[in-house]
Amino acid sequence: MENLDTNIDPNVPESRDEIAAWVKAVGDKAESQGLEVKSSLEFSKSERKKSFAKITKFILASSNRDQNQALRDYRGYGVMLIGVTHHKVLGLENIPEQHEFEEATRGYFGSAVPSYHFEHHVFEGKNILFVIVDPPTNGKEIYICSKEYQPQEKNSGDQLRDGAIYYRESTQTKEAGAVQIRDIINRLLGGNITVDMKASSFYRVSCIDTEVLEYLYHEPKKKYAESLERMIEDEKNKKDPKSYYYNNYETPFLPFSWWGVSEALENYKVRLKECFEGLLKKNLPPTILSIKNDGTKALKNPRIEYSFSNDIYLVNLDGVEKLKSYDIFPFLPIPEREYFDFEPGRPILPPEEPHLSSRFSKGSKPGVIVWKPGPVNPGEIITSGEDNTGIFMVGNNDTLVIRYSITDSNLQRPINGEIYADKVELKNITDLLKVVTFPECIKTSIPF
Repeated sequence: MENLDTNIDPNVPESRDEIAAWVKAVGDKAESQGLEVKSSLEFSKSERKKSFAKITKFILASSNRDQNQALRDYRGYGVMLIGVTHHKVLGLENIPEQHEFEEATRGYFGSAVPSYHFEHHVFEGKNILFVIVDPPTNGKEIYICSKEYQPQEKNSGDQLRDGAIYYRESTQTKEAGAVQIRDIINRLLGGNITVDMKASSFYRVSCIDTEVLEYLYHEPKKKYAESLERMIEDEKNKKDPKSYYYNNYETPFLPFSWWGVSEALENYKVRLKECFEGLLKKNLPPTILSIKNDGTKALKNPRIEYSFSNDIYLVNLDGVEKLKSYDIFPFLPIPEREYFDFEPGRPILPPEEPHLSSRFSKGSKPGVIVWKPGPVNPGEIITSGEDNTGIFMVGNNDTLVIRYSITDSNLQRPINGEIYADKVELKNITDLLKVVTFPECIKTSIPF
């Protein structure tokens, strides 16, 4: 029995059997913030006080846990199992009744006594003891040791200190330091904040550079150039003075309004990245990030920083309907200024880039974005669906891990964690052009 589903109620005899069997199978590896294992304790008259001190410390520490932390195991109960060790059931003698323990330890708990109970249990024919501490509740008092106990052995970890606050950290019971005391005070004031973070799937390609983008636009650029060449040839054959001007040598020139077309085709690499982002706006589904407050205290105005292991494109999808062909294809000219204000090679500026949702921004480092979802109350889920923002990833990592860090005025320190998200791999980057309508007639892109 190498593993145990710890979502069980230790008050049920069958569950106690499972816990005892697990401890016998793996020993101290079974320990957690919700379970402490003692192979054996002596309850003889000479040793009873020392054993009671160990149990007292565990009860105090378990009761000072945050309720959400406690719920990870054993339905929130704190469990001390005494009498089982790795591969062996030692059993106990002279097991005390609960009222005996209460009478002997009353002074250590003071006026605030946690709720707990003893369960005498028989496992493999031997008597063992479960001390079961009720699940802690945020907002209740801090449980403070109220009496000194110093064993005869020096440097023993079994002492109790008057005024000490004990807590459970992983598999150990310790005296709280400054960080833990702040957490316990926060629990007293209404509880800690725990979150459930999720993210939708992301579109991704292995690499984006100039060569890749040239490949993306190679075929449409080729067709466009051929279309342009045919149209110029047709105009030459017409020898229409409205279309061409001739110098003394009767050499035809493109009219002013066509210069930008030729220049855009020749210098299309300048706008590769700009138009690629426009293409992403047309193709990306909205990225859905979500945060759920599983705690008992609100996040007032959280700032969530997401760190991606790869480069990313962050684009606003609100402007999709306003995109024109020249916003997507780098070889198409941007509309020129008014005819009489025209200067060759000086196109008008493209439409102002739509700003990202006010709740999203790019981080100070590459691969980092910031989301400010607004207040998140206990039990509430906030998503980024209405922000209409898309994220496109670049990189080769097999596993898509997104690290996050949450800061808020209601947090003593940032909440850090990771999200494992799905990815939709683009086998060929030209797939991005499948849903884009290419201008069939070159005249549609030449302003006269």
